[in-house]
Amino acid sequence: MIPHDELMNLLRKKISDRRFLRLIEVLITAPVIVGKETSSNVRGCPQGSILSPVLANIYLHHVIDEWFDEISRSHIHGRAEMVRYADDMVFTFQYPSEAKRFYKVLPKRLNKYGLELHEDKSQLIPAGHIAAMRANQSGKRLPTFNFLGFTCYWGKTRKGFWRLKFTSRKDRFAAKLKGLRDFLWKNLSTDKRQILNTVIRVIRGWINYHGISDNLETSWAVYLPKYANNL
Repeated sequence: MIPHDELMNLLRKKISDRRFLRLIEVLITAPVIVGKETSSNVRGCPQGSILSPVLANIYLHHVIDEWFDEISRSHIHGRAEMVRYADDMVFTFQYPSEAKRFYKVLPKRLNKYGLELHEDKSQLIPAGHIAAMRANQSGKRLPTFNFLGFTCYWGKTRKGFWRLKFTSRKDRFAAKLKGLRDFLWKNLSTDKRQILNTVIRVIRGWINYHGISDNLETSWAVYLPKYANNL
């Protein structure tokens, strides 16, 4: 969780309006009330607040983005790239030795700013079309990883080229189907048009996010007919 002192020190370097800074400080340090007990709040941003994602992104931009941009130019050999959305991040390196070195340094960088690396959600894996081709030649496949609701894996295109592919996470898809089924069971007496509109809205939202070419032969095209009779 983000330490308030570190966050405010960073904001003071970028914002000169003291009244605005004070307003932010009041919002993020508001006491936490659980039942009849009130406790002080010195870390983290209020859940559900529209301000929280913005503040978290500002903080991580300094802690991760700017730092990685600096070390990738001055300390890392070969190509190094990063993709970050909120607190989900993927780092890629040309050389395995640089990836291993970075993996050791990253927790120290996070700890310096009051953050922690989720060991159970983090992994160091081989990647790239050359690694995928070599693994395939030995009858193996490269490890997959999850990112933003997708399972990422290396596969071949129709022309035989290796590239990173994406498919919807099976556990998320199963959870979405279960949610729809539970909704239908709980609303058996509800107006059918209202139920249909809700289901269409959920399906449309899923397709808008997951409707990518790698999902063409999976997701709704394959799974929905299978589960349609169970909804």
